[in-house]
Amino acid sequence: MKKFLTPLLILSLLALPSYAKLDDDFRQKLVDKAYKFTVVKLSYFELNENGGLVIDDSRSSEDDVFYAVDDRQYEFSKQFSTSDTAIIIMDAWADSGTEFLNTQYAPIYRNSILPLVQAFSEKDFLQYAFTNGDTNVGYSEELYDELETMIEEGSVLKRYHTNGNVENFEYELQENGIKNLIYLGFHSNMCIIGRRVGMFGMNQRGFSTYFVPESSAAVETGDGWNSGLFHEFTTSLIQQNFAGTISKSSIINALTMQQQ
Repeated sequence: MKKFLTPLLILSLLALPSYAKLDDDFRQKLVDKAYKFTVVKLSYFELNENGGLVIDDSRSSEDDVFYAVDDRQYEFSKQFSTSDTAIIIMDAWADSGTEFLNTQYAPIYRNSILPLVQAFSEKDFLQYAFTNGDTNVGYSEELYDELETMIEEGSVLKRYHTNGNVENFEYELQENGIKNLIYLGFHSNMCIIGRRVGMFGMNQRGFSTYFVPESSAAVETGDGWNSGLFHEFTTSLIQQNFAGTISKSSIINALTMQQQ
């Protein structure tokens, strides 16, 4: 069956290692620090300064609640702390299976993913790098060297995609007080939203999910490889549905300028 495997099919392969709980030494490193990032959402309904729905008092009653309509883009400031936020680095593979894909994604990793991972690491945020286990094809497994080094040093935790153990990962996050998940990596229209530990699934499990568009890219087709059409569409879908987006600059500025 190997001859039928393609790089895009490999994106959905799942491995079997189990998740582990954080040990006490790692917990002690997580000194609580808080930073405010600007979150962007699209909404047909009006949102308040915290991103919540606004009740339309003129139409609502004790029996029926109606929400005010104001169809537009919203920006609001939200606090993220090292005690309640984890960073999910999705499938940042050094080899995605073709030279074309590697050429497309390497600059995004170098310029937008790695700097954020390093910045989050300096501020002691809990970070998870997800990948496949042994796919038996030699690609879509190993992460970029810098990530592997940070994993060896303990500043990033490596986790594998599994069919049955997403509940264990959920438990691990809950045990460590994590409520917010910030996603970066590949691919916005596939793994980031579609994996069992992706944005949609974890949002359904009660976590608040956020996405950094500059630190990701879609699997495009046709002219989309030049225009980023599918990535732009996916970002809008994310903003309007189950997550807010945060710009790379908002994060870097906050981590650099704001005090603990």
